[in-house]
Amino acid sequence: MAFREKSAWISLLSMLAVYGYYFWTVWQRGPAAHDLGLLAGCVVLLTVVQIVLHIAAAIAAPKEAKAPVDEREKQFAVKGYRNAYFVLATGALAVIGAALVGYGVADLVNGLFFALVVAELARVASLIAYYRAGA
Repeated sequence: MAFREKSAWISLLSMLAVYGYYFWTVWQRGPAAHDLGLLAGCVVLLTVVQIVLHIAAAIAAPKEAKAPVDEREKQFAVKGYRNAYFVLATGALAVIGAALVGYGVADLVNGLFFALVVAELARVASLIAYYRAGA
């Protein structure tokens, strides 16, 4: 497995774990739940986990970590961003619809944040799929 594919797996799994915990907690607390401290804590935790795991992966394979990006990997990145765009656009439209039917500000903010997270998960999952198909 190439270093950049390992990096994508690290991102995917860590985001699923940390943001899964965040959204589960918000969902359990109810529709009026908004906890900026929880969100900040999750973002800090995700940052630390990803930094540590990426450093460990780079130490395990230093030559792969320093290798330049080739054309195939650039194409994978472009396709991943394209896929994420469609997911984000759909999520943004859903949040606009929620605003029109009267959802509260906290729900709208969490909905928009959820759309951003799902779009990033779609991007990283797309990268993994392209690496798997191209291997």
